[in-house]
Amino acid sequence: MQLNDYLAILWRRRFVLAVTAIVATGIIAFGVSQMTTKYAATSTIRVETVPVGGIDFTTFDISYSERLMNTYTDIFRSPVVMDQLAVELDMDEPPDVTIDVVKDTELLIIGSQEENPDLPPVVVNTLARLIVEDGENLLSLWKDSLNGQTPPIDVEDLDRLSILQLAEGTFTVGANKRSLMAFGALVGLLGGIGMAFVVEHLDQRIYSLQHFARVTNLPILSEIPKKDYRDSDTTLFAKPRYSEGFRRIKAVIKREDDQPQVIMLTSPEPGEGKSTIAANLALSLAQSGERVMVIDMDTYRPSLHKFLALPNDRGLSTLMLRKTRFAETIQKTTRPQVTAITSGPLNYTQMPEFDSPAIAALINQLRGNFDFILLDTPPTAIASTAKTLMPLVDSVIVVVRMGQTNEDSLRLMMEELSYTELPSMGIVVNAIGQKSRYRKYYKLANKMARNSGFMVKQT
Repeated sequence: MQLNDYLAILWRRRFVLAVTAIVATGIIAFGVSQMTTKYAATSTIRVETVPVGGIDFTTFDISYSERLMNTYTDIFRSPVVMDQLAVELDMDEPPDVTIDVVKDTELLIIGSQEENPDLPPVVVNTLARLIVEDGENLLSLWKDSLNGQTPPIDVEDLDRLSILQLAEGTFTVGANKRSLMAFGALVGLLGGIGMAFVVEHLDQRIYSLQHFARVTNLPILSEIPKKDYRDSDTTLFAKPRYSEGFRRIKAVIKREDDQPQVIMLTSPEPGEGKSTIAANLALSLAQSGERVMVIDMDTYRPSLHKFLALPNDRGLSTLMLRKTRFAETIQKTTRPQVTAITSGPLNYTQMPEFDSPAIAALINQLRGNFDFILLDTPPTAIASTAKTLMPLVDSVIVVVRMGQTNEDSLRLMMEELSYTELPSMGIVVNAIGQKSRYRKYYKLANKMARNSGFMVKQT
């Protein structure tokens, strides 16, 4: 697949992409909005290290200093000191305070985090002053709390403590909400793209001409643009926007060395525009002066009579059941060159047998009277009519619909038809979504026509 194919998938699944991205981003945004911002402050206390040695030689007992720093940390975080801090701050419970030793230094960092931005500086500064200014009292309270146990190190006083720096403000801690929101939007977008490709993979409908050709291994005879709701089904062949598609079909039919006379139109599934194409192709061929017979062999869901504005009280079913004669069955349309045999009244208890000699005799009889005979057969997913008639026809046109034809149904149809000796076959792709391209083309044509005094009607 090329880049354009991936972009086409994303555009086709833009609704899935947008909904997934919006939902995912919304969930992440809601989670971020529920996060509370915390504010922190720190103050620094210095613990003067005890020197060892004489006047000429002085060293520092590193092991003792580390134990002393850790002991100070335990003292300042002890419940008795925290209770004293709560009293100083007039709080019911002690605040959350951390005391950390800065490695290879004489520094203790007192920290506090609160949702109230005004509280952390007060907490750390109060504790720092309490330790330095009221250290003897705190030390006494701490020793009493040991209940006679020997402390890990002998601490006689806190004279070696001094305040190095007090907190002057706060800073926020934790994840940045803006960064999280941006990350959430990115995750939502990527999730939407992923979901778009998942839906595309699960969708068995076909959305490209290349895909149709790859599945069927057949040439694409023509492309019919998607019908505008304002356009009549039986006049598409005469409108500039659609006429080129039908002219291409005629050109292919007449270009073949052994020009086909009996042409069968079928489709994998209902609703793909087979009868619409059959009616308009018949009218388009008649426009070129050809004598055309079109037969509605879709006795399950007949519709050709509606397109040609003909009654369906008689037709193929009554002819095969010998309820009407041939002359009574055929009907003239509004186009003198087009004659039709409709499906006739539905009778599921007495369906025509399409493999009967009568059908073969009918087609052979029509060959001598018409230039082209179009057979509108039911979809292969519903009936085996198309497969049965294959030996009697010269060419097969498979009508598919862009964005609707199911790949599995199309493969199954090709597999079923492959069991018979195939005549020449081709695909007509209906409902091509190129409306804007055609309008742009005819807009240019109209502009050129105005300059020459002739106006092309845009539809």
